[in-house]
Amino acid sequence: MKSRGIRFIRCLAALLRFGPYDLDVGGAMGGGGIVPLPPYLRCRPPTRAVVFSVANASEDILAVVAALNLRLAEAELAAASAKLEATRAVAACGEQGLCAARQIVCNSAKLSGPARANVEVKRPDSGPVLAFYPAAEQADTIKTAEETKKVLKSAMDPTTLQVQVSKVRKVGRAGVVVQTTLAKAAEKIKKAAPPTLRVTEPRSRRPLVALRNLSGDPSGETVMTSLFEQNLRVKHPEWPLERLIKNCRVAFKKSRRERATTTVVLECEPDLRDVLVSLDRAYIGWEAVTVCDYIDVTCCRKCQQYGHPEAHCRSGETVCARCRSTGHRTADYKAETTKCATCHRFGRREADTHTTAARECPACRFAEERLITVTRYG
Repeated sequence: MKSRGIRFIRCLAALLRFGPYDLDVGGAMGGGGIVPLPPYLRCRPPTRAVVFSVANASEDILAVVAALNLRLAEAELAAASAKLEATRAVAACGEQGLCAARQIVCNSAKLSGPARANVEVKRPDSGPVLAFYPAAEQADTIKTAEETKKVLKSAMDPTTLQVQVSKVRKVGRAGVVVQTTLAKAAEKIKKAAPPTLRVTEPRSRRPLVALRNLSGDPSGETVMTSLFEQNLRVKHPEWPLERLIKNCRVAFKKSRRERATTTVVLECEPDLRDVLVSLDRAYIGWEAVTVCDYIDVTCCRKCQQYGHPEAHCRSGETVCARCRSTGHRTADYKAETTKCATCHRFGRREADTHTTAARECPACRFAEERLITVTRYG
């Protein structure tokens, strides 16, 4: 298509330069053949008005071609994203994922195909989250999270209490977090907690929504006003500007040094999060940017564990992110081979297949799932 456009522009340039004589228009457009001009055009040389009209028409044609190229680029990006999602579905679910992958590709390309049953992933019911820590007088006796877990399990039995527990995990030095399925189950576990442990209900986080790669560094007021005026006013009139500002705030911004762009991260209520994510793209000023959930976990650069930055690290050892050894920082390691220090600490075989803090790291995915668990999505 690009070569045809070049031949068309050359033909147009020849017409403007030499006048309306017999030109190989068919060959210029890719057809290959002489197209003679009508006699009434042969006897007339081109006037200035004709030349200007043709020039204006060429500008319109170039504008249309540019718009079509943008639409083609968006379609190619959507197809590539669909293929990536399909590949992940196949890798995660095997044969079942293959059926889902076919449906994803068909939907992205808007192809009509035989109806296939969609594979629905049912998530377990989610109830309150309870955190258990040693009581103040037991701080010298119960020192680790494993000891807290043993005390908790010896003090109560979910079968006897008739409660459902979906997850139990260790947090920090001596904490244990229990994910329940119902509020009644959480109340029963609270009452059965031993006096040697104190139980708290962590406050759930509000969802974070990212507006990615905005040009420059727009202010929070500009972002809120554009979200309402250019996106929510017509499609979602139930969200006036006052309600938007009350239920949403700019949590923080992330910028890139190599690019003059900024990602604005919003903290909002669950129902507003659903509305913003459903937009897929938001119009802010003169550009359209991607809208998506912001799920980002912090990996400490000192101990290479997730959940805290280096400034709040309480580990006494420095772990290299490239060779997983202790005693030196990552910047001091000069070899080319890299291994995941986080997976190595937990004895996982995948430690040699990826680098520390990689997106495909099992520890990174587990940290993201843990973050989603404590986020209130409604």
